[in-house]
Amino acid sequence: MTATKKRALRTAQHRPATRRRRFKHDTLVAVDLFSGFGGLTRGIEAAGFDTICCANHNEYKVEVHEKNHPQAEHWIADLVDPEASDYHSARDLPPGDLLCAGVSCVNHSIANTKKAYAQGLSLFDLEDPEFDERVTRSERDRATANCVLHYAAQHHPRLILVECTTELTSWGPQVPGKKYGDGSTFRWWIAQFEKLGYCYRSIDRTK
Repeated sequence: MTATKKRALRTAQHRPATRRRRFKHDTLVAVDLFSGFGGLTRGIEAAGFDTICCANHNEYKVEVHEKNHPQAEHWIADLVDPEASDYHSARDLPPGDLLCAGVSCVNHSIANTKKAYAQGLSLFDLEDPEFDERVTRSERDRATANCVLHYAAQHHPRLILVECTTELTSWGPQVPGKKYGDGSTFRWWIAQFEKLGYCYRSIDRTK
């Protein structure tokens, strides 16, 4: 069976918490989107939040995360592509006081965004019926940032923390003669949060 056929047979998996929280309403709670192996979750909990839900498309990473954080429910699902057989919308994750999201770093980097920028693609193409025929893998991966917006619009968490490479701020069509984008898509993305009533601050940890 080919990898494509295997992919088509997958469905989103919900894994309930294996260790129940003692008190459900006495603490601030968090959701970890694109949770990986759990480094960000440890930071969330060190800050005083109880992580109640984590989601990632990678089954192995979820299994590792689940061993370290059995008090949280987990989703193994594609959170980006509504046409995927294992799709689960970020809007349908449980509400939290804090949303943390380690959005895709790989395809915001200079090395991997040139093709997508050169083609002038943007997140608006997600509503295009021909999107699947024209989109690059890079552009689809960068759509993980939109999942944060979907969650915020649905649940309005008190705080949102997004972790990514610094190239996220230059997200947009490529600047002529340069290796980075003009930041127009990033500014549009931020503006959507402002419309929801959020203020934002960018912190560059490389400086």
